[in-house]
Amino acid sequence: MTLKRYWQKRNFTQTPEPKGKIKSGTSTKKYLFVIQKHAASHLHYDFRLELNGVLLSWAVPKGPSLDPTIKRLAMHVEDHPLDYGSFQGIIPKGQYGGGTVMLWDTGEWISEDSDPEQAYRKGHLSFVLKAKKLKGRWHLFRINKNDKTWLLVKVNDRYAKSMSDYDITKAKPDSVLNKHSLEEIAEYENHVYESNRANRKSAAPKKKSFVKKKLIPNLNLPIKSFPTYIYPELATLAAEPPQGDQWLHEIKLDGYRILAFKKNTTRLMTRNKNNWTQYFLSIAKEIDKLPVKHIVFDGEVVVLDEEQHSNFQLLQNTIKGDRTRPLVYYIFDVLYFDQYDLRTLPLLQRKSILKQILPDKHPILRYNDHVQGSGKAVFKKACQLGLEGIVSKDANSTYQSKRTRDWIKIKCVQRQEFVVGGFTEPQRSRQYFGSLLLGTYNKNHELIYHGHVGTGFTADSLKSLHRLLIKNQSPKNPFHSRLTGIKRVTWVKPVLVVEVAFTEWTTDGILRHPSFKGVRADKPAKQIVREREIEKISTSLRGKTK
Repeated sequence: MTLKRYWQKRNFTQTPEPKGKIKSGTSTKKYLFVIQKHAASHLHYDFRLELNGVLLSWAVPKGPSLDPTIKRLAMHVEDHPLDYGSFQGIIPKGQYGGGTVMLWDTGEWISEDSDPEQAYRKGHLSFVLKAKKLKGRWHLFRINKNDKTWLLVKVNDRYAKSMSDYDITKAKPDSVLNKHSLEEIAEYENHVYESNRANRKSAAPKKKSFVKKKLIPNLNLPIKSFPTYIYPELATLAAEPPQGDQWLHEIKLDGYRILAFKKNTTRLMTRNKNNWTQYFLSIAKEIDKLPVKHIVFDGEVVVLDEEQHSNFQLLQNTIKGDRTRPLVYYIFDVLYFDQYDLRTLPLLQRKSILKQILPDKHPILRYNDHVQGSGKAVFKKACQLGLEGIVSKDANSTYQSKRTRDWIKIKCVQRQEFVVGGFTEPQRSRQYFGSLLLGTYNKNHELIYHGHVGTGFTADSLKSLHRLLIKNQSPKNPFHSRLTGIKRVTWVKPVLVVEVAFTEWTTDGILRHPSFKGVRADKPAKQIVREREIEKISTSLRGKTK
């Protein structure tokens, strides 16, 4: 057992990995156990067992499985120093193993062999893991003598689980050190190794120290009590972006509008006054860490795809339990700070205060930046990038809890919410249902039919939607008019809201080329109306509601 190959492969003036040294052995059967999730040229899991002063190491491409019937390939690699057991961070590009390293699991392993060194030389280790994620009995054995190819297998004990029911690498993907994902580590962690293992810590984003007088200088704002709720300001749909330098242009996000109310602890509220803190606990915890006791944020919770675009379907998957992608809270306004109501301040000043409050390059709490002026160019670029559109805001406007023309939304592709009034039977190989019948409410509170959508569904969304539809079946047609030409319809109570993309409206109010995008549980059906574009925004319209 030697660290010679480990040292030869690395330039310690370029990499934050510990150089380390061989440490004196121990007579106990309890040893350090570590798994590091390593996003190098290929994602793999580095399985490490302490023995004779070093960490014996195997690269497991697919990671450990709790299923005793599955044998995981484990390629034996060079020994690592014990200090490596606390390493999490980034190995620079161009260095050996360049990429992001996560401390995925740690604990101890207890040998079931009377002589673990002899068992290792013979090529078959039997041991018990007592770690944060992996537990119970395991085998690690070599396939052929003098071969680097080993197999990692779980013993069938009370900790074993079928792979079809449970994949621990997907169920628990994040760091045991600080619960960060690989993406979060890559974004703002340099390295977390310190020579004293007992003092290791995360290179988390530094909290900003700020002075109240610096953030709110000489504004003479009256002291106001903390609000229990603030209804959000809503944007008016327009055909084109407004012109002029008084307009700030932000990217339109595809997620859930959430207001965060922190009074010592944080509540995350939808625009319908529903408390959704339980769905977005990772965001609430990060807001709790901010060095301010009382604050109200306005923003959008999203999940980003591979191109770093907000994706509503991925967000819904995350809410349902898929934790492979982290939640992100883009914050575009601050409405209350410390003991002051900021809503009477101009938007540009509120955003300046907000930027000082939020930590730089935080992976979860992100300042939603803007471009001032050049609305047409910003909108054109957003559409070229495949984004949903932009939101343009009057830089001098105060915050109003209603739909206003101070905030304007311009969409690259038409998209809005609709109420489901029924569904058709499935055809051919389709399961559960064929299409959803869609409508919106008019000013007389009548549900007006706008056509049906039968594309954009996944197998999971078909199944989950069908459960909701069956639950809300109704013998009565909820639409204002009698529908003709549609056969075998099952009516439902008009309570389910879905978001649909489409190319255009026909002259009789029917959607062309609609495509399902997701269920909107944050919006009540009775508030769903047809959005109509206003053709042009001028400074004379500012502050007037639609």
